[in-house]
Amino acid sequence: MPRRIQVTRLPLVAAVLAVIAIAQLTASAQAPPGGSGGFWAHVREAYGLILELHRNHVDTTELTMRLDRALVLWDEGNRTAAIEQVQSVIAEAEALRSVEGQARLRVALYKYGVAAVFLSIAPLTYVLLPRVYITAWYRARRRWVVER
Repeated sequence: MPRRIQVTRLPLVAAVLAVIAIAQLTASAQAPPGGSGGFWAHVREAYGLILELHRNHVDTTELTMRLDRALVLWDEGNRTAAIEQVQSVIAEAEALRSVEGQARLRVALYKYGVAAVFLSIAPLTYVLLPRVYITAWYRARRRWVVER
């Protein structure tokens, strides 16, 4: 059975992505022109990849948390660790692109499978219910003795 996306995690992922977007926008507005522009370009690239993967039903919770951790490292002044973290997030997001098609297929199969089950309930009831009823009726009255 395909792994279902937990609905309870979706608001968390959306909230973390929104925080990252807000932090990225405010930081890019405050970023000095020299030195850190490359970092914010990498953050934008990583955010775009994560967003694309999330839209295609790939679990991006771990990537989002790692990108958030990179922003925290950047704010704390640990620039090299932040850059390495963002680059590793980009590399892993690129690697997850190969899973993207499988995730999309899994979601489509699940969605159409559920629809097929619901659509088959009426015809199966129409065909099977009379047989089940007749069988139960015969079994219930099997030992009846008819007297004249």
